[in-house]
Amino acid sequence: MQEIFQNQKSILITGTNGKSTVAYILKEIFLKAEINVISNLQREHTKEFRANEFLEDRLVAYKSKKQTILILEIDEADFQYFAEKIQPDFIIVTNFSRNQMERYGELYTLRKNIDRGLELSPKSKIILCADDPLVAALAENRKSDCYYYGMDNFPARDSSPEIFRSTPRRANLPRHDLEDYTYGLFYREAPHCSFCGTELEYQGLAYANYGSYYCPNCQFRRPNLDLGVTALERDMNGVDYVFQNWLADRASRRRNHNSIKFNFKIPGLFNGYNAGAATLCALLFNLSLTDIITTLEQILPENGRFELLPHLPSERPICLVTASNPEAVNCALHEIMHFEDFAGLMISNDSIAGFQQDVSWLWDIFFEQMPYAGIVGVGGDYAYDLALRLFYSGVEKERMIIEQDHKKLQSKMAMTIDRPGRFYWLANKPARYSIRKLFVRDLTIEEAK
Repeated sequence: MQEIFQNQKSILITGTNGKSTVAYILKEIFLKAEINVISNLQREHTKEFRANEFLEDRLVAYKSKKQTILILEIDEADFQYFAEKIQPDFIIVTNFSRNQMERYGELYTLRKNIDRGLELSPKSKIILCADDPLVAALAENRKSDCYYYGMDNFPARDSSPEIFRSTPRRANLPRHDLEDYTYGLFYREAPHCSFCGTELEYQGLAYANYGSYYCPNCQFRRPNLDLGVTALERDMNGVDYVFQNWLADRASRRRNHNSIKFNFKIPGLFNGYNAGAATLCALLFNLSLTDIITTLEQILPENGRFELLPHLPSERPICLVTASNPEAVNCALHEIMHFEDFAGLMISNDSIAGFQQDVSWLWDIFFEQMPYAGIVGVGGDYAYDLALRLFYSGVEKERMIIEQDHKKLQSKMAMTIDRPGRFYWLANKPARYSIRKLFVRDLTIEEAK
Protein backbone atom coordinates (compact mmCIF):
# COMPACT_ATOMS: atom_id res chain seq x y z
CA MET A 1 0.00 0.00 0.00
CA GLN A 2 2.83 2.40 0.83
CA GLU A 3 4.46 1.68 -2.55
CA ILE A 4 1.24 2.22 -4.52
CA PHE A 5 0.49 5.54 -2.85
CA GLN A 6 4.03 6.84 -2.57
CA ASN A 7 4.21 10.60 -3.30
CA GLN A 8 0.42 10.64 -3.70
CA LYS A 9 -1.62 13.55 -2.33
CA SER A 10 -3.95 11.92 0.16
CA ILE A 11 -6.86 12.61 2.51
CA LEU A 12 -8.00 10.32 5.34
CA ILE A 13 -11.51 10.78 6.75
CA THR A 14 -12.57 9.28 10.07
CA GLY A 15 -15.17 9.82 12.79
CA THR A 16 -18.50 8.32 13.78
CA ASN A 17 -20.92 9.90 11.31
CA GLY A 18 -20.51 11.49 7.90
CA LYS A 19 -17.34 9.79 6.62
CA SER A 20 -18.89 8.46 3.41
CA THR A 21 -20.79 11.68 2.75
CA VAL A 22 -17.68 13.85 3.18
CA ALA A 23 -15.71 11.51 0.90
CA TYR A 24 -18.49 11.56 -1.70
CA ILE A 25 -18.73 15.37 -1.68
CA LEU A 26 -14.95 15.77 -1.89
CA LYS A 27 -14.79 13.36 -4.80
CA GLU A 28 -17.41 15.37 -6.71
CA ILE A 29 -15.61 18.66 -5.99
CA PHE A 30 -12.25 17.38 -7.23
CA LEU A 31 -13.69 15.69 -10.31
CA LYS A 32 -15.42 18.94 -11.30
CA ALA A 33 -12.03 20.64 -10.92
CA GLU A 34 -10.59 18.04 -13.36
CA ILE A 35 -8.53 16.37 -10.65
CA ASN A 36 -8.38 12.57 -10.69
CA VAL A 37 -9.68 10.84 -7.58
CA ILE A 38 -8.85 7.39 -6.22
CA SER A 39 -11.16 6.41 -3.37
CA ASN A 40 -12.55 3.49 -1.40
CA LEU A 41 -16.12 4.79 -1.45
CA GLN A 42 -17.47 1.40 -2.59
CA ARG A 43 -14.62 -0.65 -1.18
CA GLU A 44 -13.47 -1.88 2.20
CA HIS A 45 -12.40 0.74 4.76
CA THR A 46 -10.99 -1.48 7.51
CA LYS A 47 -7.75 -3.47 7.77
CA GLU A 48 -9.26 -5.89 5.24
CA PHE A 49 -8.48 -3.14 2.71
CA ARG A 50 -6.98 -4.69 -0.44
CA ALA A 51 -4.44 -2.29 -1.92
CA ASN A 52 -4.14 -4.27 -5.16
CA GLU A 53 -7.69 -3.18 -6.04
CA PHE A 54 -6.27 0.32 -6.50
CA LEU A 55 -3.50 -0.65 -8.93
CA GLU A 56 -5.71 -0.20 -12.00
CA ASP A 57 -7.00 3.16 -10.73
CA ARG A 58 -3.43 4.27 -10.06
CA LEU A 59 -2.33 3.24 -13.56
CA VAL A 60 -5.23 5.12 -15.19
CA ALA A 61 -4.41 8.21 -13.15
CA TYR A 62 -0.74 7.99 -14.11
CA LYS A 63 -1.54 7.75 -17.83
CA SER A 64 -3.90 10.72 -17.68
CA LYS A 65 -1.04 13.02 -16.55
CA LYS A 66 -3.56 14.88 -14.35
CA GLN A 67 -3.16 15.67 -10.68
CA THR A 68 -4.51 12.78 -8.60
CA ILE A 69 -5.79 12.77 -5.03
CA LEU A 70 -6.36 9.72 -2.85
CA ILE A 71 -9.47 9.92 -0.62
CA LEU A 72 -9.90 7.18 1.98
CA GLU A 73 -12.81 6.79 4.38
CA ILE A 74 -11.30 5.00 7.37
CA ASP A 75 -13.04 2.94 10.03
CA GLU A 76 -12.39 4.44 13.47
CA ALA A 77 -11.04 1.16 14.85
CA ASP A 78 -8.33 1.03 12.16
CA PHE A 79 -7.45 4.71 11.89
CA GLN A 80 -4.10 4.36 13.69
CA TYR A 81 -2.97 1.72 11.20
CA PHE A 82 -3.81 3.78 8.11
CA ALA A 83 -2.52 7.08 9.48
CA GLU A 84 0.87 5.55 10.25
CA LYS A 85 1.18 3.69 6.93
CA ILE A 86 -0.02 6.41 4.55
CA GLN A 87 1.11 9.62 6.31
CA PRO A 88 -1.65 11.60 4.58
CA ASP A 89 -1.50 15.27 3.65
CA PHE A 90 -4.86 15.90 5.33
CA ILE A 91 -6.88 14.17 8.02
CA ILE A 92 -10.56 15.03 8.56
CA VAL A 93 -12.21 14.08 11.87
CA THR A 94 -15.97 14.56 11.63
CA ASN A 95 -17.46 13.78 15.06
CA PHE A 96 -17.65 11.29 17.92
CA SER A 97 -20.73 9.55 19.30
CA ARG A 98 -21.48 6.14 20.76
CA ASN A 99 -21.48 3.60 17.94
CA GLN A 100 -20.77 -0.15 17.69
CA MET A 101 -19.38 -0.21 21.19
CA GLU A 102 -18.56 -3.91 20.85
CA ARG A 103 -15.90 -2.79 18.32
CA TYR A 104 -14.86 0.70 19.39
CA GLY A 105 -15.43 0.77 23.15
CA GLU A 106 -16.67 3.81 25.05
CA LEU A 107 -16.62 7.33 23.63
CA TYR A 108 -13.45 8.49 25.39
CA THR A 109 -11.64 5.28 24.43
CA LEU A 110 -12.50 5.95 20.80
CA ARG A 111 -11.22 9.51 21.09
CA LYS A 112 -7.90 8.28 22.54
CA ASN A 113 -7.47 5.88 19.62
CA ILE A 114 -7.94 8.69 17.10
CA ASP A 115 -5.61 10.94 19.11
CA ARG A 116 -2.92 8.27 18.93
CA GLY A 117 -3.41 7.97 15.17
CA LEU A 118 -2.84 11.71 14.78
CA GLU A 119 0.40 11.40 16.75
CA LEU A 120 1.57 8.72 14.30
CA SER A 121 1.11 11.12 11.37
CA PRO A 122 2.75 14.31 12.69
CA LYS A 123 3.05 16.17 9.36
CA SER A 124 -0.61 15.86 8.37
CA LYS A 125 -2.81 18.94 8.35
CA ILE A 126 -5.85 18.25 10.50
CA ILE A 127 -9.41 19.41 9.77
CA LEU A 128 -11.67 19.26 12.82
CA CYS A 129 -15.31 19.96 13.63
CA ALA A 130 -15.05 22.92 16.01
CA ASP A 131 -18.59 22.39 17.33
CA ASP A 132 -17.89 18.90 18.75
CA PRO A 133 -15.85 19.42 21.95
CA LEU A 134 -14.41 15.89 21.82
CA VAL A 135 -13.12 16.50 18.29
CA ALA A 136 -11.88 20.06 18.90
CA ALA A 137 -9.89 18.86 21.93
CA LEU A 138 -7.74 16.75 19.58
CA ALA A 139 -5.87 19.93 18.62
CA GLU A 140 -4.39 20.32 22.12
CA ASN A 141 -0.56 20.28 22.03
CA ARG A 142 -0.66 19.28 18.36
CA LYS A 143 2.31 20.42 16.26
CA SER A 144 0.40 19.92 13.01
CA ASP A 145 -1.66 22.72 11.51
CA CYS A 146 -5.30 22.43 12.62
CA TYR A 147 -8.26 23.94 10.77
CA TYR A 148 -11.85 24.20 11.95
CA TYR A 149 -15.33 24.20 10.45
CA GLY A 150 -18.62 24.69 12.26
CA MET A 151 -21.93 26.51 12.49
CA ASP A 152 -22.07 30.29 12.49
CA ASN A 153 -25.61 30.51 13.88
CA PHE A 154 -27.13 28.87 16.94
CA PRO A 155 -30.40 29.47 18.82
CA ALA A 156 -30.05 32.19 21.45
CA ARG A 157 -29.73 30.88 25.00
CA ASP A 158 -32.81 32.74 26.21
CA SER A 159 -35.02 31.51 23.35
CA SER A 160 -35.02 27.87 24.45
CA PRO A 161 -33.46 27.61 27.92
CA GLU A 162 -34.60 24.04 28.54
CA ILE A 163 -32.11 22.64 26.03
CA PHE A 164 -29.14 24.18 27.81
CA ARG A 165 -29.67 22.54 31.17
CA SER A 166 -27.54 19.65 32.34
CA THR A 167 -27.88 16.49 30.29
CA PRO A 168 -31.44 15.22 30.90
CA ARG A 169 -32.11 11.79 32.32
CA ARG A 170 -34.57 9.60 30.47
CA ALA A 171 -36.59 8.81 33.62
CA ASN A 172 -37.55 12.47 33.99
CA LEU A 173 -38.50 13.08 30.37
CA PRO A 174 -42.04 13.89 29.24
CA ARG A 175 -43.51 11.48 26.72
CA HIS A 176 -45.69 11.87 23.63
CA ASP A 177 -47.08 15.28 24.57
CA LEU A 178 -43.87 16.99 23.38
CA GLU A 179 -44.47 19.16 20.33
CA ASP A 180 -40.96 18.55 19.02
CA TYR A 181 -37.97 16.31 19.52
CA THR A 182 -36.09 18.70 21.79
CA TYR A 183 -34.63 16.40 24.42
CA GLY A 184 -33.70 13.61 22.02
CA LEU A 185 -32.09 16.06 19.64
CA PHE A 186 -30.05 17.83 22.30
CA TYR A 187 -29.09 14.87 24.46
CA ARG A 188 -25.35 15.24 25.13
CA GLU A 189 -23.41 11.98 25.38
CA ALA A 190 -20.16 13.70 26.42
CA PRO A 191 -21.13 16.79 28.44
CA HIS A 192 -17.82 17.25 30.28
CA CYS A 193 -14.57 19.04 29.50
CA SER A 194 -11.89 16.70 28.11
CA PHE A 195 -9.20 18.38 30.24
CA CYS A 196 -10.65 19.08 33.69
CA GLY A 197 -13.91 17.11 33.76
CA THR A 198 -16.14 20.12 34.46
CA GLU A 199 -19.53 20.14 32.74
CA LEU A 200 -19.38 22.37 29.66
CA GLU A 201 -21.57 25.44 29.32
CA TYR A 202 -23.28 26.14 25.99
CA GLN A 203 -24.15 29.52 24.49
CA GLY A 204 -25.88 27.84 21.56
CA LEU A 205 -26.58 24.33 20.30
CA ALA A 206 -27.07 22.77 16.88
CA TYR A 207 -27.81 19.25 18.17
CA ALA A 208 -26.30 16.62 20.51
CA ASN A 209 -22.81 17.84 21.59
CA TYR A 210 -22.50 20.30 18.71
CA GLY A 211 -22.54 23.95 19.64
CA SER A 212 -20.79 27.02 20.99
CA TYR A 213 -19.34 25.75 24.27
CA TYR A 214 -16.82 26.73 26.91
CA CYS A 215 -15.49 25.26 30.13
CA PRO A 216 -16.22 27.47 33.17
CA ASN A 217 -13.22 26.00 34.99
CA CYS A 218 -10.37 26.04 32.45
CA GLN A 219 -9.50 27.79 29.18
CA PHE A 220 -11.05 25.20 26.86
CA ARG A 221 -13.67 26.62 24.49
CA ARG A 222 -14.84 26.29 20.91
CA PRO A 223 -12.02 27.45 18.59
CA ASN A 224 -12.40 30.15 15.96
CA LEU A 225 -13.71 28.92 12.61
CA ASP A 226 -11.88 28.76 9.29
CA LEU A 227 -15.09 27.81 7.48
CA GLY A 228 -18.38 29.07 8.91
CA VAL A 229 -21.71 27.45 8.04
CA THR A 230 -24.96 29.41 8.44
CA ALA A 231 -28.18 27.43 8.00
CA LEU A 232 -31.21 29.33 6.69
CA GLU A 233 -34.43 27.80 5.32
CA ARG A 234 -34.68 24.00 5.25
CA ASP A 235 -37.23 21.41 4.15
CA MET A 236 -37.45 17.99 2.47
CA ASN A 237 -35.85 19.41 -0.69
CA GLY A 238 -32.67 20.61 1.03
CA VAL A 239 -31.23 23.46 3.04
CA ASP A 240 -30.21 27.02 2.17
CA TYR A 241 -26.75 27.79 3.57
CA VAL A 242 -24.26 30.61 3.65
CA PHE A 243 -20.64 29.42 3.70
CA GLN A 244 -18.08 31.94 5.01
CA ASN A 245 -14.40 31.44 4.18
CA TRP A 246 -12.20 32.89 6.92
CA LEU A 247 -8.94 31.21 5.89
CA ALA A 248 -7.46 34.31 4.29
CA ASP A 249 -8.17 36.33 7.44
CA ARG A 250 -6.98 33.78 9.99
CA ALA A 251 -4.64 36.12 11.85
CA SER A 252 -7.09 38.97 12.43
CA ARG A 253 -10.25 36.81 12.62
CA ARG A 254 -12.12 39.55 10.78
CA ARG A 255 -14.61 38.71 8.07
CA ASN A 256 -13.16 38.97 4.60
CA HIS A 257 -16.57 39.02 2.89
CA ASN A 258 -15.78 35.79 1.04
CA SER A 259 -19.19 34.25 1.61
CA ILE A 260 -21.72 32.61 -0.72
CA LYS A 261 -25.37 31.63 -0.28
CA PHE A 262 -26.55 28.42 -1.97
CA ASN A 263 -29.01 25.53 -1.76
CA PHE A 264 -27.71 22.10 -0.77
CA LYS A 265 -30.11 19.39 -1.91
CA ILE A 266 -29.26 16.82 0.78
CA PRO A 267 -31.53 17.59 3.78
CA GLY A 268 -30.43 17.53 7.40
CA LEU A 269 -28.33 19.98 9.38
CA PHE A 270 -25.77 17.20 9.94
CA ASN A 271 -25.18 17.13 6.18
CA GLY A 272 -24.38 20.83 6.38
CA TYR A 273 -21.50 19.85 8.66
CA ASN A 274 -20.41 17.23 6.12
CA ALA A 275 -20.47 19.77 3.30
CA GLY A 276 -18.51 22.19 5.50
CA ALA A 277 -15.78 19.62 6.16
CA ALA A 278 -15.41 18.86 2.45
CA THR A 279 -15.45 22.56 1.52
CA LEU A 280 -12.71 23.48 4.00
CA CYS A 281 -10.52 20.64 2.75
CA ALA A 282 -11.02 21.72 -0.88
CA LEU A 283 -10.17 25.32 0.04
CA LEU A 284 -6.90 24.10 1.53
CA PHE A 285 -6.18 22.52 -1.87
CA ASN A 286 -6.47 26.08 -3.26
CA LEU A 287 -9.81 25.58 -5.01
CA SER A 288 -12.02 28.67 -5.03
CA LEU A 289 -15.11 28.91 -2.84
CA THR A 290 -17.16 29.88 -5.91
CA ASP A 291 -16.20 26.71 -7.80
CA ILE A 292 -16.77 24.55 -4.73
CA ILE A 293 -20.25 25.97 -4.14
CA THR A 294 -21.14 25.47 -7.81
CA THR A 295 -20.42 21.76 -7.34
CA LEU A 296 -22.29 21.55 -4.02
CA GLU A 297 -25.42 22.94 -5.68
CA GLN A 298 -25.32 20.10 -8.22
CA ILE A 299 -24.92 17.23 -5.74
CA LEU A 300 -28.05 15.11 -5.34
CA PRO A 301 -29.09 12.77 -2.50
CA GLU A 302 -27.91 9.21 -3.15
CA ASN A 303 -26.83 5.98 -1.46
CA GLY A 304 -29.18 6.37 1.50
CA ARG A 305 -28.53 10.08 2.08
CA PHE A 306 -32.20 11.11 2.00
CA GLU A 307 -32.30 9.19 -1.27
CA LEU A 308 -35.59 9.00 -3.17
CA LEU A 309 -35.64 5.38 -4.31
CA PRO A 310 -36.65 4.56 -7.90
CA HIS A 311 -40.38 3.83 -8.19
CA LEU A 312 -43.20 3.69 -10.70
CA PRO A 313 -45.69 6.59 -10.87
CA SER A 314 -48.32 4.32 -9.32
CA GLU A 315 -46.08 3.37 -6.38
CA ARG A 316 -45.56 5.14 -3.08
CA PRO A 317 -42.35 7.23 -3.09
CA ILE A 318 -39.85 6.16 -0.42
CA CYS A 319 -37.01 8.27 0.96
CA LEU A 320 -34.16 6.17 2.39
CA VAL A 321 -32.22 7.68 5.31
CA THR A 322 -29.14 5.94 6.72
CA ALA A 323 -28.83 6.11 10.52
CA SER A 324 -26.68 3.58 12.37
CA ASN A 325 -26.31 4.99 15.89
CA PRO A 326 -28.48 6.83 18.46
CA GLU A 327 -27.31 10.33 17.56
CA ALA A 328 -27.94 9.77 13.85
CA VAL A 329 -31.43 8.33 14.45
CA ASN A 330 -32.40 11.13 16.85
CA CYS A 331 -31.34 13.78 14.33
CA ALA A 332 -32.96 12.02 11.37
CA LEU A 333 -36.26 11.65 13.23
CA HIS A 334 -36.21 15.33 14.12
CA GLU A 335 -35.76 16.24 10.45
CA ILE A 336 -38.30 13.96 8.80
CA MET A 337 -41.10 14.50 11.33
CA HIS A 338 -41.25 18.13 10.24
CA PHE A 339 -41.33 17.50 6.48
CA GLU A 340 -44.61 18.46 4.81
CA ASP A 341 -44.62 15.31 2.66
CA PHE A 342 -44.17 12.91 5.60
CA ALA A 343 -46.76 10.11 5.31
CA GLY A 344 -45.31 7.16 7.20
CA LEU A 345 -42.27 5.81 9.03
CA MET A 346 -40.37 2.57 8.53
CA ILE A 347 -37.30 1.54 10.54
CA SER A 348 -35.01 -1.39 9.70
CA ASN A 349 -32.03 -2.87 11.50
CA ASP A 350 -29.87 -5.54 9.83
CA SER A 351 -26.53 -7.23 10.28
CA ILE A 352 -24.18 -8.42 7.54
CA ALA A 353 -20.92 -10.38 7.65
CA GLY A 354 -20.64 -9.90 11.42
CA PHE A 355 -21.16 -6.14 11.11
CA GLN A 356 -23.52 -4.37 13.56
CA GLN A 357 -24.71 -7.44 15.45
CA ASP A 358 -25.01 -5.53 18.72
CA VAL A 359 -28.51 -4.12 19.29
CA SER A 360 -27.99 -2.47 22.68
CA TRP A 361 -27.70 0.93 20.95
CA LEU A 362 -31.42 0.82 20.16
CA TRP A 363 -32.11 1.59 23.83
CA ASP A 364 -30.22 4.89 23.59
CA ILE A 365 -32.53 6.26 20.89
CA PHE A 366 -35.12 8.73 22.18
CA PHE A 367 -38.17 7.07 20.67
CA GLU A 368 -40.06 8.32 23.74
CA GLN A 369 -40.11 11.80 22.22
CA MET A 370 -41.10 10.72 18.71
CA PRO A 371 -43.93 13.14 17.80
CA TYR A 372 -45.78 10.61 15.66
CA ALA A 373 -48.89 8.64 16.55
CA GLY A 374 -49.30 6.67 13.31
CA ILE A 375 -48.27 3.23 12.08
CA VAL A 376 -44.57 2.33 12.28
CA GLY A 377 -43.13 -0.32 9.97
CA VAL A 378 -40.42 -2.38 11.67
CA GLY A 379 -38.11 -4.57 9.59
CA GLY A 380 -34.76 -6.28 9.18
CA ASP A 381 -32.90 -9.10 10.92
CA TYR A 382 -33.47 -7.49 14.31
CA ALA A 383 -37.06 -6.38 13.72
CA TYR A 384 -38.28 -7.95 16.96
CA ASP A 385 -35.51 -6.34 19.05
CA LEU A 386 -36.44 -3.01 17.49
CA ALA A 387 -40.16 -3.63 18.07
CA LEU A 388 -39.48 -4.39 21.74
CA ARG A 389 -37.61 -1.10 22.10
CA LEU A 390 -40.47 0.79 20.43
CA PHE A 391 -43.02 -0.94 22.65
CA TYR A 392 -41.21 0.15 25.82
CA SER A 393 -41.02 3.70 24.46
CA GLY A 394 -44.82 3.79 24.28
CA VAL A 395 -45.58 2.59 20.73
CA GLU A 396 -48.45 0.13 21.10
CA LYS A 397 -48.10 -3.18 19.27
CA GLU A 398 -51.28 -2.35 17.31
CA ARG A 399 -49.38 0.56 15.76
CA MET A 400 -46.51 -1.62 14.53
CA ILE A 401 -46.20 -3.66 11.36
CA ILE A 402 -43.40 -6.12 12.10
CA GLU A 403 -41.93 -7.87 9.07
CA GLN A 404 -38.29 -8.92 8.71
CA ASP A 405 -38.51 -9.12 4.92
CA HIS A 406 -38.06 -5.60 3.54
CA LYS A 407 -40.14 -6.13 0.41
CA LYS A 408 -43.08 -7.53 2.38
CA LEU A 409 -42.78 -4.69 4.90
CA GLN A 410 -42.98 -2.15 2.09
CA SER A 411 -46.08 -3.84 0.64
CA LYS A 412 -47.88 -4.05 3.99
CA MET A 413 -47.19 -0.40 4.75
CA ALA A 414 -48.48 0.64 1.31
CA MET A 415 -51.71 -1.31 1.86
CA THR A 416 -52.21 0.07 5.39
CA ILE A 417 -51.56 3.81 5.00
CA ASP A 418 -53.67 5.95 2.64
CA ARG A 419 -52.24 9.34 3.56
CA PRO A 420 -50.57 10.99 0.53
CA GLY A 421 -46.86 11.73 0.64
CA ARG A 422 -43.59 9.86 1.08
CA PHE A 423 -42.65 7.04 3.36
CA TYR A 424 -39.39 7.72 5.17
CA TRP A 425 -37.32 4.60 5.78
CA LEU A 426 -34.63 4.81 8.47
CA ALA A 427 -32.04 2.05 8.12
CA ASN A 428 -28.66 1.18 9.55
CA LYS A 429 -25.92 0.56 6.97
CA PRO A 430 -26.49 -3.18 6.46
CA ALA A 431 -30.25 -2.59 6.13
CA ARG A 432 -29.57 0.21 3.66
CA TYR A 433 -27.69 -2.27 1.51
CA SER A 434 -30.54 -4.80 1.65
CA ILE A 435 -33.20 -2.18 0.88
CA ARG A 436 -31.29 -0.63 -2.01
CA LYS A 437 -30.88 -4.09 -3.56
CA LEU A 438 -34.66 -4.06 -4.00
CA PHE A 439 -34.51 -0.83 -5.99
CA VAL A 440 -30.97 -0.34 -7.35
CA ARG A 441 -28.82 -2.82 -9.27
CA ASP A 442 -25.08 -3.54 -9.19
CA LEU A 443 -24.44 -3.03 -5.48
CA THR A 444 -21.33 -4.42 -3.81
CA ILE A 445 -21.27 -5.87 -0.31
CA GLU A 446 -18.73 -3.21 0.80
CA GLU A 447 -21.50 -0.60 0.45
CA ALA A 448 -23.19 -2.25 3.42
CA LYS A 449 -20.29 -1.51 5.77
